[in-house]
Amino acid sequence: MKLGYLAVVALTVAIHLGTPDLALADRQTLTPGASLTAAGTSGGQSNSGDCGFVAAAPNHTIDVAEDLAYVLIRVQTSGSPTLLIE
Repeated sequence: MKLGYLAVVALTVAIHLGTPDLALADRQTLTPGASLTAAGTSGGQSNSGDCGFVAAAPNHTIDVAEDLAYVLIRVQTSGSPTLLIE
């Protein structure tokens, strides 16, 4: 699957922690051949209905700098993550 010029891939990992909305603003840029790691606590108080509890803003955002042949995203959590890709 070829991903065209994506302006932004918004990665929101939402875990219900019973804490106020957390907007960590962890923003990173992904370039071809590179890998990156985002770590932190995420989630929020807004119940999305079918995707758990989320913050008002993304907790992690990955900007894609160029065309990529593929993207592999792994999420390690003890909760139930929500992943949003725009």
